[in-house]
Amino acid sequence: MIEANELRIGNLVLAGKMREVGGGPYNQTVRQVCLISMDYDDEYMEYVETVEVAKSTNVTDDLCRNINPVPITEAWLDDFGFDDSESFDNREYEVYIYRKGPLTATCASFDSTLKWTMHGKEIDLQYIHQLQNLYFALTGDELQLQK
Repeated sequence: MIEANELRIGNLVLAGKMREVGGGPYNQTVRQVCLISMDYDDEYMEYVETVEVAKSTNVTDDLCRNINPVPITEAWLDDFGFDDSESFDNREYEVYIYRKGPLTATCASFDSTLKWTMHGKEIDLQYIHQLQNLYFALTGDELQLQK
């Protein structure tokens, strides 16, 4: 679940109908936030409207408690146009480096966990909406999908 105050218009989230799939996690799709609203009628409820990524149709309205974050993966970094041309061998494993603007992420070949740094300081980023928000705060530009 994501709190409404963590979101901005344009953030990517997991949304849509929630149903269990084979006893595993809920089946949701990556969607883009297009509206954030609050309802005070009977009780305080936060709603998020989302659209399919790269489309302006199929708008859905979800309670904020049904919206989930999208984990950052190397595939997402590639889709956002991060430069991954650098790597180095640390005798025991290879380390991959991803850069875009002021942000750098490193990933060791034995562990898919991305370690984020900015000007030598470590940053805790786990989800796409956090990455989008930080990138916008630092550069004033939206982090756009390149693919």
